Amino acid sequence: MDISTKLYPPKEFDTACVYKFGRAEDIMSRYAQHSSRTKYGKYGKITLDWFVTIPKSFLPKAENDLAKHFKSSGLMFEYNDGSKDHTELIIAKTGDERKQLKDKYKELVGNFPSNINELSKQLTELRSECDQKLETTELKSEVKILNIQSDADRKISDLEVKLLNIQTEAALKIQELTFKNEILELKLAYATK
Repeated sequence: MDISTKLYPPKEFDTACVYKFGRAEDIMSRYAQHSSRTKYGKYGKITLDWFVTIPKSFLPKAENDLAKHFKSSGLMFEYNDGSKDHTELIIAKTGDERKQLKDKYKELVGNFPSNINELSKQLTELRSECDQKLETTELKSEVKILNIQSDADRKISDLEVKLLNIQTEAALKIQELTFKNEILELKLAYATK
């Protein structure tokens, strides 16, 4: 993909991602088409980040709403592959710009409601709840591990103190026995004179 370094300086856009937006009646076959080596897939890994289901009667209006929003927010990605200008591409840097994309898709769900979107919303909320429970469980596990390590460190420290005491007592006992032995040797030397 030949990207203009004047419009998109590498230092500013090195972590940016290019997104394609639009409508499709069969999202999976459309995704497969874009992922192929002859389409966008030849430029790198293609992923499906966000999608919403919109009733057919609202599809054109929703797509126009997205295009207007992306154009007014300066996210449109100016690219011509030699055959045409691509008007369905946007570029977003990490952080606020990507959050803005996600928020816009959430807004679409509210503006163009459908039963499937309500189910998707419930699934998203359930997933968020599960993620929070998983994070809580992981944090509790980390705390338990830290407590176990702390207890082990304390026991090791206690054992080191006991070992030091035993070594000190043994050194004192050796010193005492050495002293007694020296006295006995002196007594023996004195007695044999």
